[in-house]
Amino acid sequence: MWKPAFPNVAGRVNLKGCFAGWLRDSFHRFAEVTVRFMDLGSRSNSEPKNFSDSTALLDCLRTAVVTRPPFFCEITSSAATKLLVGVGQFGCVQYSTTDGEPPYWLAVYRNDAWETDELSFLFEGEATPVALKNTMPFEIVELVIRHFCATGERSADVSWEQI
Repeated sequence: MWKPAFPNVAGRVNLKGCFAGWLRDSFHRFAEVTVRFMDLGSRSNSEPKNFSDSTALLDCLRTAVVTRPPFFCEITSSAATKLLVGVGQFGCVQYSTTDGEPPYWLAVYRNDAWETDELSFLFEGEATPVALKNTMPFEIVELVIRHFCATGERSADVSWEQI
C-alpha cells in the first residue's frame, strides 16, 4: 500500500488538476531546461515561477533558507517529473511524476543517530514533520535540484528509497 513520505502534503495537493493544464501549455522544449517552482509553504496562493536555469532557482532558494522558516516547494520539469522539496538549512526531497501516480522516491541521507527525531517544514502554513534520516544539508539538496533541472531525473548524488 502506498504511504506518502509527507502525509500532510500528499492528501492536499491535487496533482492531476492543478498542474496538468499548465504542464501541457507552459513548457518549452526540455533542452531549454525550463522548470516551474511553486511555493507550498503558506496558505496564500502564490503564483508559480518559471526558471530557465537552475542557477536562478537555487539563488531564490538560498535566500529563502536564511530568511524564512523551513517550507515545502514543488519543482516541476518539462519531462513531466517533479520534486517535492523541503527547503531549510536541512532539506528533504521526494521525486515522482507529475501525474501523481506511483512510484514515489524519497531521498535518504542515513544517520542512525537520527532515526527517531524529525524536522518540520511548512505546508500551507502547517508544520509537517519529516524524519531526520530523510533530511540532508541544503548543499546536498542543491546538487539534487541542479541535476533535476538538467535532466528531469533523480540524482545519483543521494540514495533513493521507493515509498
